[in-house]
Amino acid sequence: MTPPAAGRRTGRGFLSRAYANRRYARLSSGLILGLPYVAAAAWLCSRAHLLDSWIDRVGLGAIVLIMLAGYALFPLVRELYFRMTSGLRDGLAGLTVSGLLVPVVYLIRMTVYVFLLVLAIPLGLIALLYLGLSA
Repeated sequence: MTPPAAGRRTGRGFLSRAYANRRYARLSSGLILGLPYVAAAAWLCSRAHLLDSWIDRVGLGAIVLIMLAGYALFPLVRELYFRMTSGLRDGLAGLTVSGLLVPVVYLIRMTVYVFLLVLAIPLGLIALLYLGLSA
């Protein structure tokens, strides 16, 4: 099969190119780490019978759709994070952390994870554009 000429489309969509353009993060690990979105959406759906008016249920549906969008965009956020910090990781590759710094390192890692979860949708849209255009 010959490669397409410069400027021609390959037939793959923008979204599939963005998901295929991953080097550092696997899709399965991104989806597993994004499970708090699914758990929160499932919990909200289990409470839907407590709502009285239809407008509340429509709002709940919108919130659930936003959470599922965050779940779908989280693997792209992880890839963007790993691409932006690859120089830092390469520079600190030989550093060994021990003693009292180990809990501090894990605390910082959990803080970054929560930060990425909270900002998954805006960062995911940026990552979608970046990975889709650079594919």
